[in-house]
Amino acid sequence: AIPVATLTATHNAVWDSQPAGDLRRGAPLDLRRGDALYPNQQLTLTQGFAEITTARGAIAILQAPVKVELIDDENALRLLSGAIVGICESQSSKGFVVHTPYADITDLGTEFGVIAGNAGTTVNVMQGQVRIDPSLQNSPPLVLEKNNPVRADDQGIQPLRDKAQVDLLFAALRSQSRFRHLNAAGQIRLLPKAPESLAYGQSIDFKNMQLFCEKQGVVLDEGLSIDVTDTGRFNSNDYEPGAVTLAGQTVDSYMLFASRTSDKPSWEAEITRLKLSLTFDRPIVGLIGLARSLNASDASLGLDELPYEQQINRGLLMEKNALVQDFIEISEDRKTLTIDCKVVGVDQLRILVQSQ
Repeated sequence: AIPVATLTATHNAVWDSQPAGDLRRGAPLDLRRGDALYPNQQLTLTQGFAEITTARGAIAILQAPVKVELIDDENALRLLSGAIVGICESQSSKGFVVHTPYADITDLGTEFGVIAGNAGTTVNVMQGQVRIDPSLQNSPPLVLEKNNPVRADDQGIQPLRDKAQVDLLFAALRSQSRFRHLNAAGQIRLLPKAPESLAYGQSIDFKNMQLFCEKQGVVLDEGLSIDVTDTGRFNSNDYEPGAVTLAGQTVDSYMLFASRTSDKPSWEAEITRLKLSLTFDRPIVGLIGLARSLNASDASLGLDELPYEQQINRGLLMEKNALVQDFIEISEDRKTLTIDCKVVGVDQLRILVQSQ
């Protein structure tokens, strides 16, 4: 069989043990990034997010719980239940079709969301247009514009009255598209948007480090110091701070952080050890992890709306600190960052990745 799509990204994905068409009928699904997907293959995502890219380049972002089926078409899939966002950035991906029980949705050069349920199909357009062909006999098609969600059901196509919850779901799905260039493993949580605060005691999750997107496409200037640019593994005991500048390089910035949810002062809080890895599809240019370097880079790389609270102990990196055994490794191909660290109070690390 010829593959019609590829699994191009996952985050905390758990797949149900479903028959997989003619490919591996009856076998439990153990899908990994890069796996080819074939006609008649049915996928049930019970936890997390995943991204499927069709052979013609259309991207479908899935949020659990969701059930899809690949069909014998290089630019289409069948959404049986749940929610997806379709993104068609390349010319070859135009015309991507999502088939649902109540309607077929065809891309007209766009980014759109679809929810398939027992009682109908909900569609919203974030950018561009789609054409909706309802399954109801004699019901005319509709070209749907941006931010005008509708529902197709056994009565035809109707405007969606209460769209707040739908907007929230699609916003979360859209945000996952910003993480589609990386794979995360271990004790790591990808945030759809930045938290309200990075301060000690404000975190909603101290069992994982958390990652959110900062500014994208930033051209580094000469005055910005990058703390780590070399590959290899090091710990806080042998870390020698550098003053490397990478002026002229264009980067995307990601903030990785951990903060204890404790009422105690940070020096009395229980120590938590976290282990994780992040693999990007582009090279890691460098890391900013000393408190003074983070403070100096907030304005150029951080989000304008987020108060970063420039503390002296915010950095994951510390100069010659024998009490803290934090291990950081950048792989030889510069695409994987591995971290093994202890979290007591606040730990932050700014990751700079080559912009696409």
